Amino acid sequence: MVLEKYLSMLIRKGFILKIGDASEYTLSSSGAILLERIRNVKRMLLECNECNRSVEELNAVIERNLGGMVKTHEYKGYKGISGAYHCVYTIEHSSGSYIVDAVLSGEPDILVEACIRMLVISTDIGVPAILVVKGSAEKRVVMDLLGKISTSKIMVLSM
Repeated sequence: MVLEKYLSMLIRKGFILKIGDASEYTLSSSGAILLERIRNVKRMLLECNECNRSVEELNAVIERNLGGMVKTHEYKGYKGISGAYHCVYTIEHSSGSYIVDAVLSGEPDILVEACIRMLVISTDIGVPAILVVKGSAEKRVVMDLLGKISTSKIMVLSM
């Protein structure tokens, strides 16, 4: 009965077409579009869940390394002294406010790019940064780079 109810509705709306008098059906072109949109929404919901898990994991790494708890976390917009506008993941911790980024790649070019990006944003908005990397090898690459440019504006943590 439930199937008949929804099948009838989908036929009335033109999403499904009945083939002859038999119990065979096919998707119409608008039904195919609807199905693709449903798949896109499902994929977006799964990605959102993955993003939430990633944020929880990121906060756990920060708490483990800094002690205490992350009080609040959100994406926040800042207008820098350069006039540029930056939307970045921001946490409030008992030790202060930080902008945070995570790079889970071991590729040196990607690590260097993330490090430079966080340095530029942190300097522009005046908020210290935390860069979370995959492991100790990646942390050494970033720490070596930061040592060469003589900065302590970025705290580097590993997963």
